[in-house]
Amino acid sequence: MSGHFEVFDSPEGGYRFRLVDAAGNHLATSGVFPTKQAAAAGIFTVREIAGTGLVSDMCGDEAKTSGPEYVRPIRQGSERRPLGMTSPRVHAWRWSPAH
Repeated sequence: MSGHFEVFDSPEGGYRFRLVDAAGNHLATSGVFPTKQAAAAGIFTVREIAGTGLVSDMCGDEAKTSGPEYVRPIRQGSERRPLGMTSPRVHAWRWSPAH
C-alpha cells in the first residue's frame, strides 16, 4: 500500500489530517479545519499542489539576494523520491535554482 491521508480530531477542536507513508511514518500534519468537509478540501488542495508545486527555500543557511529562492529537484538515478521522504537514497537528489 502506498502512502495515505488520515483525518483525525484536533485537540484544539475541529479536524486535522496527516500524510502517512507506506511504513506508517508521519510525513506532514495539517493545520486545524472546522469541519471534515473542509479537511477533505485541504487534502484535495495538497494533492493538487504536491504534483506541481515549486519548492521555496526559506532556510537561513545561505546568503540570498531577495525573497524566496525557487528550486526544482534534479533526479539522479532511476528512482523518484518525494521531498522529505526518509530513505537511505534521499542523497540521490540535488537541487538547482529553477529558471
